[in-house]
Amino acid sequence: MYKIVIIEDEPFIRNALIHQINWGELGCVVAGEADNGRDGIEVINNLSPDVVISDIKMDGPDGIAISRYILEHLFETRVILITGFAQMDYAQAAIKLGVNDFILKPIDPEELIGAVKKAITDIEQKKKRKEEMLNLRSIVQESMPILRERFFQELSVNMLFDTEEIVDRAAFLDINLNQYAGMILEIDKERDVFDASEQELQPYLLGIKKLIKPLVDGVGGYVFEMDKNICIIADPAMFGALFELASQMQAAIDKKFGLSVSVGISERWHDICKLNQCIDDARYALRHKFYLGSGSVIYSGDVDDHDKKKADHITFINRYVNIVNYVKVGDGENAREHFERLWAEIAEGYHESFIRNKAFEFVIFLFERLDDNSVKVDDIMPLNEIYISLSKFSTVNSIYRFIKNIIFFACKERNKYIHEKNSNVIKTVLNYIKEHYNHDVSLETLSKLVYLNPKYLSTLFKKETGETISNHIAHIRIEKAKELMSDIKLKTYEIADKVGIHDSRYFSQLFKRHTGLTPSQYRDNCIL
Repeated sequence: MYKIVIIEDEPFIRNALIHQINWGELGCVVAGEADNGRDGIEVINNLSPDVVISDIKMDGPDGIAISRYILEHLFETRVILITGFAQMDYAQAAIKLGVNDFILKPIDPEELIGAVKKAITDIEQKKKRKEEMLNLRSIVQESMPILRERFFQELSVNMLFDTEEIVDRAAFLDINLNQYAGMILEIDKERDVFDASEQELQPYLLGIKKLIKPLVDGVGGYVFEMDKNICIIADPAMFGALFELASQMQAAIDKKFGLSVSVGISERWHDICKLNQCIDDARYALRHKFYLGSGSVIYSGDVDDHDKKKADHITFINRYVNIVNYVKVGDGENAREHFERLWAEIAEGYHESFIRNKAFEFVIFLFERLDDNSVKVDDIMPLNEIYISLSKFSTVNSIYRFIKNIIFFACKERNKYIHEKNSNVIKTVLNYIKEHYNHDVSLETLSKLVYLNPKYLSTLFKKETGETISNHIAHIRIEKAKELMSDIKLKTYEIADKVGIHDSRYFSQLFKRHTGLTPSQYRDNCIL
C-alpha cells in the first residue's frame, strides 16, 4: 500500500479528504495527517510517505516550503498542492520544486483521484527505472573483468589514442595506476604445446589466468590475454615484488599444468596512456629468453644489446667446411665438437634473426654437400620442415640441440653409406682374388681395380676381413693347391705354377706355413 500524508489547516476539508475518498481502492492508505506545515514536516520525517497532499497556504511553513523541504532532503515523495487561488507565482514555484500536481479549491474528487493515480504511476515508473538501473549496475559489475581486459587489450595494441577517453574509461572501470609495470608470461614451446593452435592453446591460457589471478590480485594487478600470452599490469609497493610474483606464478603453473613459462618484466611506468609502450618493453625483455633459455625471468633493464657484433661470412663458411668434412667421413664426435665451438661463437653477441639464419644456412650447406646419393637428406628431415622448426624454436639452446641432432643423423647415414660402399669394395676385391688367384695379383692391381689408394685399401681390407690382402691371397692359393694334390700325376712345381706361384721352393715354405706340412707330407698323409 502506498502511504498518503494529508496536510490541511481546515478540519472540514482535511476530514473530507481522509474519509470521502476510497484510498484502499487506489492501493493507498492515509498514514498520517497534520493541520499545519510544521507538524506536517515532522510527520513526513517520521513516515517517509509516498504522496503528500498539502494546502499551499497555511500558518508556518506553507505548501511551497514543504515541497522545498522534501526536495532538499532527497525524499522519494510526490507532492500534490491544493489552493483556493489560481496564482501564477505559486504555480511557477511549485513546478521548480518538482510538485506533481496543482489542484484548485473546491476540490473535485475525481480530479484528486486522477492526480494521485498519476503520482502512483510516476512512483512505479521511477521504481522500475531504479530496478533496471540496479540490474544494469549488477551486469556491469559482473562484466567488469571482461571490460577491463578489453580495455587493456585495446590500450596495449595502441587502438586508443584520445587521452581523455582513456582516462574516463579507466575511471569508469575503477582502474587507478599511478605507477605500474607490465609482465608477459609465455608458455615455453619445448613442451607438449609446441605446435598447439590458438584454439588448442586457449584452455591452457584460461586455466593459467584463473590460477594466477589471486596472486596478481595480491599486488593490486590486472590479468589479460593477448597474442597467445598472458599479460599482467601490476602496481606493487616494491618493484622487487614483481620478481617474487613471477617465481610464484612459475611454480604454480608448473605444479598445476606441468608447463614451463618465461616472464618478461618492463621498467616502471607512470602514464596509463603509455601502457602500449610498457607492454612493448616487457615483450622486449621476453625476447631475450632466446638467449637465456626457457623458464627465465627477464627484466628489461638488465638485458644486453645483441645487435652490435659484426659477422665475418668467410670465417663461418670455413668453419662449415671443417664440420662437413668430418660428417663425410662419418666422424660424428669431431663433427659435433667443431659445431659446439662454432655455435658458442654464433650464440654470443648476435641478434636472434642472425642466429636463426646462420642455423638454416649451415643446414643448407651441409645438405648440399651430402646430396651425392651418399645420404638421402630428406630421410633426415626435409628442408622446409627444418625451416619451420627453426622459426618456432624459442631459445638458442633449443636450436643448438636441433642442429646437433641433424649432425648426428647425418653422420649415422654417412657411416651407413660408407660401410655399404666399403663392403662393395671388399666384395669386388675378394671376387677378383678368387677368380685370378692363379695370376700375378698385387696390391697395386687391386687398388687400380677399385680406384683406391693402395695404403687405404690395405687398411680397409684388414678392417673389414680381419686379415691382410697378402695373407688372403696366400690362403686362397693354398686351398686350391690342396685340391690339386689329389691328382698324383701333378708334380709339386706344377701345382705351384697352377695357383700362381712360380717359385716351387717358396710355394713349399708357404704351404707348410699354412698347413703345418710340406706338400709331399700332405699328399702322403692326407691324400694317399
